[in-house]
Formats: sequence, C-alpha cells, structure tokens
Amino acid sequence: MRMMNMIDRNTEFLNIISSGEEYKNIILGSLNFSVDSNSYIFRRGKHWYRLENWDLPDSGVIREWQADEEDFIPKDGYTEKINLHNSEVIFDVQILNKQCKLGDIRQITFTDDCAVIMAIIELQHNFNIVLFDKKSLEIINMIKNISVETLPHLTKNGVLFCRNDNLGRPNQLCYKLIHGDEEHLLYREEEISYRLRIIPSRDIDGVCLIKSANFQQGKVFFYDERSNESKLNIVIDDKKESHLPNYCNLIEILDEIYLVTSFRNRNSIGVCLKKIDSSEQFWIKINNSTVIKGVEIFGSNILLKLSSESCYSYLLLKHQKSKKLNFKEILIKFNNDTIVYENCYSNNYIIFLERSIFSENVLSFDINTENLQVKFSKSFLENEDIKSKLIWTSCDENGIKIPISLLWKGKEELPYKKKCILYVYGAYGKDDSVKLDPTILSIIKSNFLYAVVHVRGGGFLGGEWYRSGKGLKKKNSITDFIKGVNYLIENDIVDSSSIGLISSSAGAIVAGAAFNDNPYLFKSILLFSPFIDPYSSLLSKKDPLSKTELGEWGDISNKEIQDYIKGYSPMQNIGNLKQSNTTIISLLGENDIYIDNRSVIEWSNKLCMKNIKSLVYINKNAGHGGVSHKDKDLFVNILSYFLSVVSR
Repeated sequence: MRMMNMIDRNTEFLNIISSGEEYKNIILGSLNFSVDSNSYIFRRGKHWYRLENWDLPDSGVIREWQADEEDFIPKDGYTEKINLHNSEVIFDVQILNKQCKLGDIRQITFTDDCAVIMAIIELQHNFNIVLFDKKSLEIINMIKNISVETLPHLTKNGVLFCRNDNLGRPNQLCYKLIHGDEEHLLYREEEISYRLRIIPSRDIDGVCLIKSANFQQGKVFFYDERSNESKLNIVIDDKKESHLPNYCNLIEILDEIYLVTSFRNRNSIGVCLKKIDSSEQFWIKINNSTVIKGVEIFGSNILLKLSSESCYSYLLLKHQKSKKLNFKEILIKFNNDTIVYENCYSNNYIIFLERSIFSENVLSFDINTENLQVKFSKSFLENEDIKSKLIWTSCDENGIKIPISLLWKGKEELPYKKKCILYVYGAYGKDDSVKLDPTILSIIKSNFLYAVVHVRGGGFLGGEWYRSGKGLKKKNSITDFIKGVNYLIENDIVDSSSIGLISSSAGAIVAGAAFNDNPYLFKSILLFSPFIDPYSSLLSKKDPLSKTELGEWGDISNKEIQDYIKGYSPMQNIGNLKQSNTTIISLLGENDIYIDNRSVIEWSNKLCMKNIKSLVYINKNAGHGGVSHKDKDLFVNILSYFLSVVSR
C-alpha cells in the first residue's frame, strides 16, 4: 500500500469506513441507550435532589425538593410528597448553554449547604471551574486551566484543585476561596514520576488527603481548610515507612481526626488508625483469606470492601461508643458485585447498589439496627434476550486460570461458534469489569459475542493480579490473553474465522504483541489511541512516559528491563509478521498528551509496507481516546465498518 500524508490518509480513512453500512441502524439505535439518564431521588442535607435527562454536556436538569423528615432512603421515582409539581429546577444545562457560551459542561457538584454549584467546563481542550450562586445562577468565580486527572474538591468555603505541568502531570496543588480573587499554591511536586490526587473526606468538611505517588512509591498529606496556616502536613512518607497503603481515608471519633489506612503483611490484613499530629496508632486485624479493595467512612464507622474469588462482601467496623477505639465487626454479603451509592449522605444508613450487568438492586443497611433491606430494583434492559456469564480457562502449570466475561444475545446457555468481539486492557491495575454501554450493546445486538479477557496487569482480581502483569511480569498479560482466546476457540464458543479485537491506550501493547505472534487470529483490530511503542517512548528523554511511568513498566536504563520491554514491544517485534489478512483501524486524537501519535503512524506505515491493511485517522476534535462526544457519525461509521470486516 502506498504511503501518504495525513490529509490524504484521513480522507481515505473516511471513504473506506463509510462503506460499512450493514450495522449502522443497530448502532444508532443502541447509542440512544442510557443507563443513568435520570438518577434516583437522593437526600443531601435538608433537600431531596434528582438529576434528570442527565447526558452531559448536551442536557441535564437538577431538581430540588424541601426535606422535612429524617428519611435518607433514595426513591426510584416520584412519590406523593416528592413530585413534579412541588419541585424546583435549580440548574438546567440547556438554558445555561443558551445564556452564556462557557463551553461543554463535564461535571456538576455543589456544596454541602447547597448554596454554590460548581461546574467543570471544557473549552478548546482546556478545563475550567465555574462557580454559580444556586439561587441566581450568577457566576461567582472562575478558575482556568485545571487538571481533571484528579477532580477538584469543593468545600463550604473554597475549592482545592490541581494544575498540570508540561508533561500533562498533575503536580501543583492550589486553593481558592469561593468568593476570593487570590489563588494559593499549596504544594508543587518536584519528583517527576509522582502525580497528585485529591482524596476528599465524605464527612468532615474542609478536610482531605492529598496523595502524591507513582505506581509504587509516594507520600500522603493531610490538609485542613479550617487551619489558619493553610498548609499540608505529611502523614505518610514511604521513604520512612515500609510501604504506601493502597487505600486511605479520614475519620473523626470523639473530636479527634484519625488517618485510616489499609495494610497487608504475611500474617494478617486490616486497617490502621493513626491520630493526626500524633504517633498514636490502633490496629484492627481481619480475616487473612480476603483482600481489601476499598475503605469508606460513615460517621465514626469504617466500611471495608472485601474481595475474594466469586465472593462479594463488605465488612463494617461499627464504632462502639462505650470505648474510644472499639469496633464491632459486621459482615455484609451480596450475590453480585456491589458498590456504595455515590449520593449517600447519611451516617445512619449505607446505601448499596448491587449490580449485575443488566440490572441493579438498591439496598439500605441500617447501621443502628444492623439490618439490610432491598428497597427496589431497576432493570437496564427490557424485553431483551441478552445473557452474560463469567467463565474461567483451565489452570496452567502454575495454577493460574484466566477469567473471561461473556455477553451475547440468544437463548443458549453458552454460545456456540459465535462471531466474537474481544476486549483486552491489562495495565495500571484498571478494573475491567463489564459495564453495559451503547458500544457493547451495539456489538451484542449485531449478533456478536462480546468477550472481555481479564488478564493479569489489570485489576479484575485485585492488587496481586495487577502486580503479576507489570514490570518484569508484563508478558503474563500477553500470554493470558492468547490463552483466553484459544480457550474460547478450543471449546467451540467462538467462530475462529470471525474474531475482532478492541483495545485502547496501554491495552494496545497486549493487542499488538498478540497480533505479532498470531497474525491470522483476528479479522480486524480496532484501536483507540494505542500505546504501540513502549520501548522507544521509555528510551526517549523527551517523552513524558520516560519520567512518569517507571513504576508501571520499569526503569529502561536497566539493561535487563530494557531487553525485556524490547522483547514484547509491538513496534520492535513487527518483524515477526510475514503476512496477515487482518485489518488494523487506529483512531488518534490530535490533542493527545499521553501517547505519541507519530509512533502509531510509523507502525501503520510499516504494516502497509508488509501489505497489511492499516487505516489511521487523526481526529482534530479529540484528545486521548480519539473520539469526543461530537463525533457520533464518525464513531458509528467506524464501528459499523469494523463489525462488517469481522463478519465477512
């Protein structure tokens, strides 16, 4: 195939993908699917709220009611007391967009007293904070060019937020009063591999933690807005302590604030309570057969999310007021993966969302009576014959078996030789649990099996699963993926002649390496902002990854690590490919700060020189990911063409 400039390449790309008409109507219909267009009615402070027609940045209404009784249980719809007629609309995205052209609204939140609304707004690929008075919707303040890698924290008095350096790394922590003009720089992180993250306290206004870390090392600061000094106090420094905890939070017990951290050692796991500004510590050890996957605080009670294979549970450490630091253990079990409802603002009730792929149960746990009740259920799909199942490969010689999530349309208990679209990621400990969205629904309704291979390097099975697929163990991610695909083929679950693969960003390392070693396995591969050349990126002193991501991939100045990365990097091993009938589709964002688009173009050119069909499109409207909300037609054409190629 001939080489061409990007204008010609983009033009050819659009012409080619427009030919895939077969699945467009199905995809367009599925794009109208939205799980959360209307939120539950939730209680916060003295008011009830509901987010309606919530599809930012295009639409969204915040509706408010006065709350008179001590009821904090969410409602799935209007009631006799909470209805359309006695409500007040306090925010309407469409009206605001007509009144002032501020940009695309990406997120909305408000202060605990609900006096101030904060909007995060994208304008020309920059993100700004705009603060509105709730009653008048007049603009109170504006903060420009913030980082959205870590979301800002709005308190009753001000906003805590981060800014990025020229590497796209959140490295500056700043504070500004809601009604103030002066911006205060609280901290600047000089360690090039560390990134700042704000960890807000749910119950203590004006207090939060700041984590500055890479994937292995770091430190944690305590910030108290109420202090006249307005400074950060370091509470964890892994140069002085044995490790950086995976989870940390803040709790207030009898007017004393404690840092709560998870711990794990050879003999036990649990949490440690350490009094702020003191060396006093209190340890709570729990069953060693599980893994802590989260720490949340409700008043003076600690809620731990636990994880073990096919077991879903939380452990509540209920504070016994008879003694200062005495807790009762209460195990709360569920049938499916369960999260705490984000709009849960009561210290007497914990609201849980127990989710399957197609539905969720809303449950309340009364902390005082220790009673768990299902309040109502919600189905995401009506009258759809769609099934899901989690299967496992057989164990290898080391006892490792790979989980695979399957979704398909049909009546059979397990698919038989079905056309298949695979997904893989496997990096940064990212949880790749399946969450139904319009893309997945489009694939299923187009009569494909959708399969996620949960390889090591991802976070599907917790921290150890992640650590077993990073650094000098990265090749495990690749072999896990190939093992998962072969298992589907050998057990006649998929049609070996109709397999497609979707991945993005760092997941493209697994996808690209698998393609190099198995050039006839996939009919087509669809990649969004693929990280395809980790070897050169980490070697280059000009590339941000060479400084910021050593914890994930390893220090490439080490000869052993350098040779190891070179051994799996897709770009460096393209020589393994002699020929292939696979069609590669790569979508890039012109404003991407995380990958080097030039490396993807170089990779594509090398594929073309081997007569492998490789299409690349650089989207001027997008950043990392290659698509924006404005690219509906482009996305429909790409997905339809991709599915058409796989089904040929």
